[in-house]
Amino acid sequence: MNARIVGPILALLAGGLLLGAASPQLRVRVQGERLTLHADGVPLEGVLWSISAQTGIRLNIEAGAASVLVKDDFEDLTLERGIMRLLQRHLKQSSYTVVVAKDKAVVESIHILSVATGASPAAGPRSAAPSPAALNTSAGEASDRLSARNPRTRGASVTGIIDAYRAASTEEAQIEALQALGQYQQDPQGLEVLHEALASESGGVRKAALEAMRWATVGDGRVLESVRGVVDADTDPGVRESALEVLVRYDESPEARALLQRLSTEEGGAHREFAARELKRLDSEAEARRQPDTQATGR
Repeated sequence: MNARIVGPILALLAGGLLLGAASPQLRVRVQGERLTLHADGVPLEGVLWSISAQTGIRLNIEAGAASVLVKDDFEDLTLERGIMRLLQRHLKQSSYTVVVAKDKAVVESIHILSVATGASPAAGPRSAAPSPAALNTSAGEASDRLSARNPRTRGASVTGIIDAYRAASTEEAQIEALQALGQYQQDPQGLEVLHEALASESGGVRKAALEAMRWATVGDGRVLESVRGVVDADTDPGVRESALEVLVRYDESPEARALLQRLSTEEGGAHREFAARELKRLDSEAEARRQPDTQATGR
């Protein structure tokens, strides 16, 4: 699963495509690694979610951080350049990070972490083309921008950070090490330690492990099963909330959906509204995937 989006946005977009409504308008087509887009009056988060629905690019968008309306047209740009064009036109550079897999040279994830909109596209000249460096932010570089890691772990290898975690004598030191592991998005050793930390007696340690998982690629069934267990039974509301954030990004299992459905109907439940919103998002995303103008054609 991907990051949160307000469900009605995609429902509105899907309805506009079906009914031919004049506003808002959105057409997105991905062919291989080429992107064609027409958007008129559509929130940026809706545009990015339509791209994500076709490509599997992961999104982490804080609430309200990409609500600026998009008016743009382009054809057959590379996927990376099209995404950077959208972000550069509508957001300040400090508010987003694009993570590109160096081994595949494809966009893996987009992170938008603050409300920092730039000028309206109609208010000034077109943005300059993004530099090669902007298109090739590595996972480590993204972590430097997204996480204020302690100097004792900055630049350390994953093995060094794991050793620091195991040798830590205080909860604070454990949390610092776990936060640093968030930079190693593909390393199974790091994910295994984060998984192990979910059994800690410290709520702060469990929460740090889950927050680090938000930057990881969590595809391990054992880990996701443990995350569901935290959502279901952890006694710390903050830890449960962090576990839900991981669940809705990465767990596409029937068990995860059943858990969300149960939470959405839980009388007086603290996460009732969150779960209901996520279920609506899942349905809206599925509807967006079925529209002819948002169909993947062979990435």
